[in-house]
Amino acid sequence: MQLLSDPEALDPEERAYVAALGQRCPEAERARELARRFLALVRERDHAALAPWVAQAEASDVPELRTFATGLRRDWAAVSAGLELSWSS
Repeated sequence: MQLLSDPEALDPEERAYVAALGQRCPEAERARELARRFLALVRERDHAALAPWVAQAEASDVPELRTFATGLRRDWAAVSAGLELSWSS
């Protein structure tokens, strides 16, 4: 099962598992939601959503996401170019 999958793509048992996990571990639910939003902004190349996402990740209670956000800030020019420029890899 993919925790980052669209909930609609999950079968009922998987949706129930994700819901139970989120209830038992709110930190996991927050991490899942932030990760899903990051994947969406990258897929959609939504540069405008990047800075607000990074700010939310930095303010989150998930240490790994805070570290990831710090890394994005360190490489801001490359990350921005990756979302803005069509020829960027």
